[in-house]
Amino acid sequence: MLDDGQSIKALEQKEISKALKPWENTIIKNFLPVVAENGVFAVSDGMGGHNAGEEASRLAVEQLFSMKKYIFQTPAPEGITSRFQDYVVKANTFINTKAGKNNELKGMGATLTGILLCEAGVLTFNLGDSRTYAFSAQGLTRLTRDHTEGQRLLDFGTIKPEELHLMENAKAITRYLGVDDKYLIPQADIEGPIPVEKKIWLLLCSDGLTDMLSDEEISIILFEHFSVGKQENAARLLVEKALEDKPGQRGGIDNITVLLVEADRHIPTILEHIKEFFKN
Repeated sequence: MLDDGQSIKALEQKEISKALKPWENTIIKNFLPVVAENGVFAVSDGMGGHNAGEEASRLAVEQLFSMKKYIFQTPAPEGITSRFQDYVVKANTFINTKAGKNNELKGMGATLTGILLCEAGVLTFNLGDSRTYAFSAQGLTRLTRDHTEGQRLLDFGTIKPEELHLMENAKAITRYLGVDDKYLIPQADIEGPIPVEKKIWLLLCSDGLTDMLSDEEISIILFEHFSVGKQENAARLLVEKALEDKPGQRGGIDNITVLLVEADRHIPTILEHIKEFFKN
């Protein structure tokens, strides 16, 4: 239960990859006292080419921000969930409408992952392959499931995790904002609420991070900084490690976005620390 002694601190770390420009990843942030206002933190990763992907992710978070008041008109998690799905439908239609008016934007789309803060705790949401994790002294937990062809086959038991790299279409996104199918109404996976009873870190990231680092590697980096509260160092190191070249693998093949949110009962105010690093 969120109470008067509890609030949120967030840090954003962004990297333009070695390979891609312009920026396709978009972050929406709203820093308000949790006890006084509900908030939303999200990462959106564009799809459909540089310009189109950038526009799709921008539209996704623009719509989320514009509908935030509507989403949180009800304090109940069930109501928030229902209204968030209304946002998904509207954002999907909005992106498709824009794409239909401009051939250069045709086929654009965007992933979306993040958290919604309400009185009952934290709700997580996801469309696509951007991810949200929770980290505490007990370790790292992935809170979202990828909407990819590879994950679908894993769920059915058709393939094993070690066989994913053999699939040409393993990374094909099966659910996202901007899907152009009148018979398919997109829905986000929404889980929670998760009560915040002690310090946790919530990691929101694009697949530019998770394609380069395993969950184990992410956990090791967060563990090294969690107990001493080095949130900024942890976010920076995650990106730096993802940019490193490895034997047989080039680092930084995709844009990397990391948003690290700390929920702690004893943080009196919300502190915003935003740092952008651009590497050529």
